Order: sequence, then structure tokens, then C-alpha cells
Amino acid sequence: MVDTFFAKDRWLYALQMNLEASCGVREKLYKLSRVPQFWKVPQVSVSQLSAIANTGDVLLFKGENFNSTFQRFLTNSEWGSPG
Repeated sequence: MVDTFFAKDRWLYALQMNLEASCGVREKLYKLSRVPQFWKVPQVSVSQLSAIANTGDVLLFKGENFNSTFQRFLTNSEWGSPG
């Protein structure tokens, strides 16, 4: 019975932490969505990227040089390459 109580307590604590984290992410996304074209950034530093990117995020690049433009033309894509 004691093991069940502690397992339930740990489960409830983990659930509470997950909900709090989810609400924080939701608030962060809501704030971002209020900024027009927030996803378009001309350049980003490593420190900025590490502060905002998460594991599993997909980064899309769009260069303006000949190779990037030619690659987009060949692939009929708006983006040059994913990262």
C-alpha cells in the first residue's frame, strides 16, 4: 500500500510539472504568434539559436546567392535547405 501511495504521488507530481511546462510553452507560442512573420530572421547567432531552439525543431534556410536560388528553382521550393 505504501509503494502504491508513493507511486501515485510521484505520478501526480510529474503530471503537475508537465502541465506547468505546457502552459509556459503555450504562453510563449501565443506571444510569438502576435509578432508578424516571427519566423523570418535574416540571421541568428549561435547563442540566440540555442536560447530559442528545441530538440526536434526544423530550421529552413533560404540563401540569396546563385547556388541557393538555383537549388530552389530545381526543387520548386521556397526554401533552399532544411537544417
